[in-house]
Amino acid sequence: MFNQFDVTMKNLVERSPSAWLRFAGVNAPEAVLLEDEDFASIDSDLTTITTACDKVFRISTPSPFLFHLEFESEGKNVPRRVLRYSVLLEYKHELPVASVAILLRKSADSPEINGVFERFRSDGTCYLHFRYRVIRIWEIPVDQILQGEIGILPLAPISLVSDENLPEVLARMEKRVNSELSAEDRSEFWTNTYLMMGLQFSQKRSVELLKGVAHMTNSTTYMAILEEGEARGEAKGEARGEAQGRLIEARNMIFLIGSKRLGEPGNKTINRLNAIVAVEEIESMARRLDEVENWDEL
Repeated sequence: MFNQFDVTMKNLVERSPSAWLRFAGVNAPEAVLLEDEDFASIDSDLTTITTACDKVFRISTPSPFLFHLEFESEGKNVPRRVLRYSVLLEYKHELPVASVAILLRKSADSPEINGVFERFRSDGTCYLHFRYRVIRIWEIPVDQILQGEIGILPLAPISLVSDENLPEVLARMEKRVNSELSAEDRSEFWTNTYLMMGLQFSQKRSVELLKGVAHMTNSTTYMAILEEGEARGEAKGEARGEAQGRLIEARNMIFLIGSKRLGEPGNKTINRLNAIVAVEEIESMARRLDEVENWDEL
């Protein structure tokens, strides 16, 4: 099942891997992080299970290890899943694994997500002791995000910031984006930011906050997602069910990831995608995004 927040985070990491490694606390010499071959992303598909962990990197220090990032917006069975991925990665690649669970919103948190997972025998002796790191985005001071690398900047609105300071935060973000990113990359940056804001704010509030950002209204991807959100809002109170939620999330990911690979979709393409109501068909299309060269082929 698609989760738009987790997929958006994966997209952000793919764009700025070194920034995310430093953000998550990889203690390696800077020279190692500057060379792609020293922290190349490895295949995170763990073929012995039907799902996949979020992002895994091979860190080529004198003592190589795998660095595993797991993004959580729901918080279900986090310690056990992180343990499972860690064990399977170690088995598959025969390297030590350092795992970090990144909690994206407060509702994903729970007392059991404390960085330690233990199991005990009936006599009280511990037979399993597993440690992992936990990063709670809403506890990170917003200035730390704003002064950090631009690859993690979309996290600023959902970090530790008061509601009254959000307009100022977005203004500071826009200043950096305009000076550090190309015009081509700005629309994608703000679309990612808009999607991440959905972790904490309503669609209406997010639109209000981003109303003054020029590259939002210039993005057909953003407008397509916005129209989908409005349609969802108009249907509030109707019995739409889990399948409809999956359809909305999958369609949004088609727009976001497809725009990155295939270019901004035209109105004809947007209308054709919005007309598809079978969630399985949309999810099948999403899995084929890497195999096609244009929207018509998809």
